[in-house]
Amino acid sequence: EEALAARALESLDKAYWRIGDALTVFPPAPISVVLYATERCGMGAAAAGAVLAVVNAASALARVVAGKVADRRPDMWPSLRFQALVSSVSMLAIAFGTRSTLALWLAAPLLGAASGAWATTVMVATVTRFGDGRSGRASGTVVFGGHAGLLASPVVFGTLAETTGSYEVAWLSVAACFLVAAALASRGSD
Repeated sequence: EEALAARALESLDKAYWRIGDALTVFPPAPISVVLYATERCGMGAAAAGAVLAVVNAASALARVVAGKVADRRPDMWPSLRFQALVSSVSMLAIAFGTRSTLALWLAAPLLGAASGAWATTVMVATVTRFGDGRSGRASGTVVFGGHAGLLASPVVFGTLAETTGSYEVAWLSVAACFLVAAALASRGSD
């Protein structure tokens, strides 16, 4: 009975995080990182939380730095391409560093910095591109698209990890999405 209760508690804990993630209460990539850290890398809850703290600290710092860079550079599209590529590299590091806590620790600040900078840079690029008369609608559309992704991505990520039995396949799909974002940012500068 004790083993059954422990498995039930573990399942409820995983469901809590995945449901919160699916409802966009939590950002998807960092929570996926925490689940991966505990489920596949064998990290304890405190260590997995520390990985998330590194992601969040890098994200916060990158938002401020990206804002300062945006004030000095009129063309944000090269920055967006770079940020998407760095995000893809961080996902590849996790995917190919199979169950490696070192790969996870190296990828965490990359993921945080790139995603944090992206949030700032994409808004500046949107407002700059669409100007005063359309920037509100354009930025609202970008935010809507981002939240639609936050809603769908945890479900897709979890489904891929569960059906394939491999977090690596799920991480590779995230890396592919970031490569698509890099390609779209390349088109944005045309």
